[in-house]
Amino acid sequence: SAYEYLELRFNKTVRICGTVTFIFQMVIYMGVVLYAPALALNAVTGFDLWGAVLAMGLVCTLYTALGGLKAVIWTDVFQTVVMFAGQLAVIVVGASQAGGMAEVWRKAVNGSRISGLDLNPDPLERHTFWTLGVGGVFLMLALYGVNQAQVQRYLSSRTEREAVMSCYVVFPCQQIVLCLGCLMGLVMFAR
Repeated sequence: SAYEYLELRFNKTVRICGTVTFIFQMVIYMGVVLYAPALALNAVTGFDLWGAVLAMGLVCTLYTALGGLKAVIWTDVFQTVVMFAGQLAVIVVGASQAGGMAEVWRKAVNGSRISGLDLNPDPLERHTFWTLGVGGVFLMLALYGVNQAQVQRYLSSRTEREAVMSCYVVFPCQQIVLCLGCLMGLVMFAR
């Protein structure tokens, strides 16, 4: 595990800190990941909210236990396709209803939603090149360097080269999702 490496490289205290941090992060993450779709399911279908949370948790646990890492990876692929399709649907339909992308952009500019590159070095200033860059580096290191869930994906690769390539492939895909997310926000603001 990533935490075994931390102990070998540093000491047991570092391993325990890394492990506790990961567990804390995953408990919060799992709460959001189960509650948000259950809330949407409740709003659309009227299913009991906590029943939906429990059912989704049990289904995910079951297919992970039965299918192992292969099931988890294929679920990730399916979720990615659904996310891209959902983002594109919101952008296309929303932009159409808002009067086109030119109108979306005009409303975003008029609503002060578009800003230029801010090179202010003040670390207390929000959303500058430096705060996003430094914060982004630490976020990516946390997510793709020491997150045990990601390390397991690397270890499931057939070769080290495949594991490295997965990191190189993820970055442009993340940028596309980020850009689509920003565009989706602008479309929703305009609509």
